[in-house]
Amino acid sequence: MSDDPSKSDEDAPATNSMAAFSSQLNNLTDALDMLYIKYNASGRNKFREKLPSIAKYIFGETLIKYDDDGFEDVEHRNQLEQEADDRRIDLKVTLLEIIDKSVNSGSLQFEYVGEIIDKHGAEVSQFLYADDIIERVRPGLLATIETVESKADDSVIKTETQPSLNQDETLEEPKLSEEEASILSNAVETKEVKSEPQADDVPPEIFTEKTSYKNLFNSVAIGK
Repeated sequence: MSDDPSKSDEDAPATNSMAAFSSQLNNLTDALDMLYIKYNASGRNKFREKLPSIAKYIFGETLIKYDDDGFEDVEHRNQLEQEADDRRIDLKVTLLEIIDKSVNSGSLQFEYVGEIIDKHGAEVSQFLYADDIIERVRPGLLATIETVESKADDSVIKTETQPSLNQDETLEEPKLSEEEASILSNAVETKEVKSEPQADDVPPEIFTEKTSYKNLFNSVAIGK
């Protein structure tokens, strides 16, 4: 047996490849699709209420402070919004390729998974991979997550992903900017062509009952 733990983990087959991923993977994808960042402080605040750990990663502390306390430097605020939108797009690119690159022929790709966890951090990674996969690849990492309230340790993911919904809300998706459309298009073109249709190819109405985030982030998308 090899003494290299990464090699043994990589070679170990997974009977159910999707078991390696977080159950919130699709919800996160929908949430990012609905998020509009630029000139939309109210939308960012609503997003932050529902997904604080993701918002902290995407927006950054300074932009969040501006949203809470106000700002005087408009140019700096605009720069921070652009940087936040770049991180949002980068995370969406990760979501496009994560399933194909994390597991190959039923085997966990230890090196790639480790790179993604290191890049996005423990809290965001909980929306990407199952906790046992994170612990296998980066032992002890989840224990480092700091929670605002001591009792939130076991409920933070549930609180973030099960918000109350308004049944009267309607969906209005923001249009992709030319920059985002180009980046995501290039990411899709690099993927191996699959026989099954991808989520972007499915008419929006199919997602209506499958995921609740379409309705949830309508208010975020239109900045109400």
